[in-house]
Amino acid sequence: MRLAKLKNFMYLQRNLAKEFSKII
Repeated sequence: MRLAKLKNFMYLQRNLAKEFSKII
């Protein structure tokens, strides 16, 4: 369960980074 949360967090971080790079 904890691992799944970590994976989900990493996935969100990656998405956030993609969106952020679009803005720049």
